[in-house]
Amino acid sequence: MASRERTLYLDAEVSGRSFSFENEILSLVGEPEPEIITAYFAEKIIEYKEEENTETFTYKFNSETELKTAVQKTNIANIIRSKLTFDGDKKYTDNQKIITAFTKETHNKDDEITIVALKKEKKEYYKKLSSTPMGYQVYLVAETKKLEGKKIKIKIHEGKNTDQDNKQVLKLVKAETDVLPVLVFAKNEDKTTDTEVADWIEIEVKKEDQKILNKTEGTDIEVAIKKIQLRPKTDKMASKTEDAVKSFEGWQEALYIREDETEDGKKAAKEEEDNVTARAAEIFTNLTRDADADKKENKKSFPKTISGPKTIEIGKDAVYTLDTYNDNATDADKNNIQWSLYKLGDPKTTYTIINTKSKTGLFTYAKMELVGDKNQLTIVFDKALKGKKVQIEPFRGKPDINNKKDYVRTTTVNKVTTPKVTKRDKASLYLKTQCDSIENEGEVIDNEFLNGSYFKLETPDTIHIYDDGKMNKLNMEGLKKVKYRYHDKNGDIHKLGEFDLIEVDRLNNGTITTGFRSDVASKTLTYNKVGVDAKETRIYPNGDVITKGDFRVKYREYKKGKGKVKLIKMKELDYVKSELKIKFKFHETLRTYSNPELFAGFIGALADSSFSTIECTGSSYEDSSCYPSTSHVNGQSIDTTYLNKKTDQQKFIDALWKFGFKLHYIGSSMSYTHGTKDKYHNDHLHSGSFTPNY
Repeated sequence: MASRERTLYLDAEVSGRSFSFENEILSLVGEPEPEIITAYFAEKIIEYKEEENTETFTYKFNSETELKTAVQKTNIANIIRSKLTFDGDKKYTDNQKIITAFTKETHNKDDEITIVALKKEKKEYYKKLSSTPMGYQVYLVAETKKLEGKKIKIKIHEGKNTDQDNKQVLKLVKAETDVLPVLVFAKNEDKTTDTEVADWIEIEVKKEDQKILNKTEGTDIEVAIKKIQLRPKTDKMASKTEDAVKSFEGWQEALYIREDETEDGKKAAKEEEDNVTARAAEIFTNLTRDADADKKENKKSFPKTISGPKTIEIGKDAVYTLDTYNDNATDADKNNIQWSLYKLGDPKTTYTIINTKSKTGLFTYAKMELVGDKNQLTIVFDKALKGKKVQIEPFRGKPDINNKKDYVRTTTVNKVTTPKVTKRDKASLYLKTQCDSIENEGEVIDNEFLNGSYFKLETPDTIHIYDDGKMNKLNMEGLKKVKYRYHDKNGDIHKLGEFDLIEVDRLNNGTITTGFRSDVASKTLTYNKVGVDAKETRIYPNGDVITKGDFRVKYREYKKGKGKVKLIKMKELDYVKSELKIKFKFHETLRTYSNPELFAGFIGALADSSFSTIECTGSSYEDSSCYPSTSHVNGQSIDTTYLNKKTDQQKFIDALWKFGFKLHYIGSSMSYTHGTKDKYHNDHLHSGSFTPNY
């Protein structure tokens, strides 16, 4: 409590007597200074509590009704429930309450029963967060004293973090005085905003019941709450040298640890640097060719087959090996081999004989040598060849320039790819606050919160699914898990959990084969689940997969495709909040892996239709195969059983279509909008050709 000492002159009269005080030192006790007690990041929690209503429903039977068995009771309860008038969450009931109201095994006509009504109470409060992914909408919360009706200010700063080299560094900003820019909502009820603030954020202090912070109801507190989104306004970086803090892409890049930034990556970069230095000092030498090597009578052996890359990045070593000759070749004869380069699309007469260490526009390094008993070319293509196809050919005399020959290799030269994200870092945030002083007019009271016990800002790890059929695009590199959130039409956000993410070989669509191969499998899996057609899967060293089963096609082969795919491990959902239902169960399947975005579309369809009885018969296996199906590979399709009512089934198909599924195989005698008839889909719906709506 502050005090001020002043010299006062006081005259007083008490009961007719006069008193005078001069030069007395008195202390004036002032009002307490205002205070920001604490400030933090928070999320808004919405909960519903079901309880009995004071009101009831009354129902009169219009005929004699037998209620002796459980089935009879359930059927009649369904009928009664359909005839009652509900008032949303304020007044409703369920079958169990109706069954409880039955008082006889047989109710006569005009008998009346009283049915207990239910209601759901909505509870909203703000819960402190210790971390969250960037891009999330969160709230700044400050608890205060003596500031009701006034405005306080909050700024968001970054604290230093220990990096992988054990140094204290800032990830997003350049200096500790820099402020992190975020999007600020005019009202906490607003759903969108494009207002960026990179300075003080002003928040009005209001008196609220402390239940707003999930504390015991009945006590008023002062609190300031402001909705923000943890991201800057700009999406993309303007250039690679732009400050990370200026764009959402920059924020993410600042926290990505890519392959070349790891210890192994740095070591490889150093080795590459040393290699470039060593090559710069090399002197190009041709193989020791005979002077008369190209004379017809001396051409005793010719190249027959070569190996080399189908694709190569600019700057990487492309190695071509002459594997066989059309005749036994002596070492002397192998020295007589030359190598040529031809760029597809050019006249065939414009090939280049590789006889120098570099050639502008074609290659920055070349070396020919005998490695063991094989002729080998190492070449590094120039950036001018980006996107081009080149032919490499060893030859005697003159190259054929014929890509149908086994001794000609066609290679596509690709641009340098960005190193993959192998790990994701976090940024440490804290808050600075400011409020006006009462004691000293014109001065402010500064404070800091979370400094030392930082709030952790993470890279995005969530697919957000919106009621209009759209979703956000998520970079899944370096992630081990993916979260899903559904945004309903009212703007409420529903957390649906966290799912394991794996990376496996991409597979091509399945084809019929006659059996397992003779070569030894690198992995064998057996299945023994009722209703599952697959019985045994063998994965071969080259990545091909063959599955044997009880389906009409006994063996299916799934050949390894190009590259890798991400799959998430699906889990059954049983989410209910008010009228929203996001529910499904697996039915007779072990194909519980799916493309992450396809699963997001499936979740959106579940939410949009809000049924309780969706049964999923699977997407793909963990290895990305999908027996007995052909086109579920890589988790790119999903199957469900049919619903009992045609109207319900159409509603679900419409919901799937809305969320990106553009192919639906239905039974040959069925008729549904968006459905394609197929004789193999009389017992389940196939939904595929998925294209996300970003």
